[in-house]
Amino acid sequence: MQENISVSYILNVISKVGLLAECINESPDEWDAVLENCEYVPVMYLSSFINYQAEYMTGAVDEHLDMSLIIYHDRKPVAVWPLCIYRRKSVWKLGSNAGQICSPLFIKDLAEKTQKKVIDKCLSIIEILSRNIGQMSWQSTEVIDAKGAGLWHRKIMDKGASITVSHELYVDLSKSLEEIRNNIRKSYKSLLTLGDRLWRIDVIDQDNPKVFNEFRELHYRVAGRVTRSLSTWKLQEEAIAQKQAFLITLRDEQGNLVGGGLFYISASEGLYAVAAYNRELFDKPLGHIVQMRAIETMKKLGIRWYKIGARPYAGDVLEPTLKELSIGKFKEGFATHVYFCTQLDCPVK
Repeated sequence: MQENISVSYILNVISKVGLLAECINESPDEWDAVLENCEYVPVMYLSSFINYQAEYMTGAVDEHLDMSLIIYHDRKPVAVWPLCIYRRKSVWKLGSNAGQICSPLFIKDLAEKTQKKVIDKCLSIIEILSRNIGQMSWQSTEVIDAKGAGLWHRKIMDKGASITVSHELYVDLSKSLEEIRNNIRKSYKSLLTLGDRLWRIDVIDQDNPKVFNEFRELHYRVAGRVTRSLSTWKLQEEAIAQKQAFLITLRDEQGNLVGGGLFYISASEGLYAVAAYNRELFDKPLGHIVQMRAIETMKKLGIRWYKIGARPYAGDVLEPTLKELSIGKFKEGFATHVYFCTQLDCPVK
């Protein structure tokens, strides 16, 4: 490694390539203002989601720096870019949140010429940082929908990237609830009817520490261990208070919490985040009814798409586990669309 990795060093690299930018923690209001002016906002660009991922990574790696950027052009904020750099043992990596590097998210109606200039500078930053941390290649990911591959994807492919494809499941929330219900896997429909009878179903969409702690404790009992820090749970609780998440809970006749699921939401998209269910009741409909009530809640909020998550297949390049295949198949029973998700592996030159 040629340089010591620090915030000041990274900011110096950003300045040298001519990108005018500020870190998210310097101007959080500017970050949110950009999102309000974007055509579509994936959950992974929410400040609450980025803060959660940064806290999670802090406990999962040896060193972590969140360098998510608000990008300016002509002194106006025009894009946001989740970016982090972290170290496990002696190996440094670049990423976005806890995953692969994502593209900058631009405000609507920004000239393509300007977008290209910003993307070129972002790619230069990645190249410089990668060389200095000894990273021989870096990875990016993008969901390819009906609009096709974007500028970010094409620019990375021009740099000699290789590509693998996976699948992401979505629910089109512009459809009527009747259409969505009719699309659900046939075997689920009787389970949803039964679940409505068995459980008291609540939507927690405002601060409720008592119920949230019940959910966290249920997750601990189901997992059999502490899987992440209390501070990450606190950030998810705060996301609910900020209207950037909600919690679906299921209770039995005695009022005991038997299951629940937490979902992040932007103005455009919902995202399935974490769930916990009483293992003694796995023969009863739990996850099914949580998913359905989440869909209904997102629909009422006017959200456009619900991103359920990955749909792995046995023949994928990275062979999934039997558990991953089972979860993917379960989620697919609710999906209206399956989109391609590209993973790009770009060499550092």
